[in-house]
Amino acid sequence: MRSGPPTIHELAHRVAAHRALHLLVFAVAGEWARSTPGPDRRWLARTAHEHAWLADRWAERFPVVPGLDLDEATATATAAMDERRTRLLDTPPDARREAVAALLRTFADVLRAERDAVDPDLDAPTARVLDLAIADTERQLAD
Repeated sequence: MRSGPPTIHELAHRVAAHRALHLLVFAVAGEWARSTPGPDRRWLARTAHEHAWLADRWAERFPVVPGLDLDEATATATAAMDERRTRLLDTPPDARREAVAALLRTFADVLRAERDAVDPDLDAPTARVLDLAIADTERQLAD
């Protein structure tokens, strides 16, 4: 196993995977915000918007090198989550907030593990985006 900072291609894969996860939260929470009554509607809408913003931060981190395409890499990562998205969308209205919260708890663990592996001296921009994503996700879970 290789140690040290990721290669540019590994970074591209990780960035696309994080972007795809944020876009999944955006899509599911946003769709549900339109049809979920009560206070959960507001939480879902805010969560959707915040994850759309975070997906944009990851897009900004995607390496600009020949042979790497942000949309293609994100589509590949998104396709790997199709089954999860389908299961989520089958959630009954009264369990939607908890379903998104469960996804966020798993996602927060992934983000923290990734942050622990990033050397902020070698990749400060990625560390900053991870810090933002972790803080936002933890705040959403606390709300």
